[in-house]
Amino acid sequence: RIRARVAEAELHGANGEVLNITVSVGVAMATSAAPTVKEFVHHASVANRHAKEAGKNCVRQFDVPLAPIETWLRQGR
Repeated sequence: RIRARVAEAELHGANGEVLNITVSVGVAMATSAAPTVKEFVHHASVANRHAKEAGKNCVRQFDVPLAPIETWLRQGR
C-alpha cells in the first residue's frame, strides 16, 4: 500500500514540474542463510537491486535464485 500511495502522490519540484516518485523495496528474511547483520543487510540490498532491475516500483525478496546478482554486486559492478 505504501508503494502505491507514493506512486499516486503528486509532488512538485522547485520549478513547479511534476515529479514522478516510485519505491523499490528489497526484503530479506532473518534465517540461517544470513547469520550476521551484515549478511542480512547485504541480502536486502541484493533484493533491492533486483527490484530496481525488474522495472522499478516493485518489491523483491532475497532468495537463492538471486545469487548471480549477489555475485555481481560483490564484484563492485
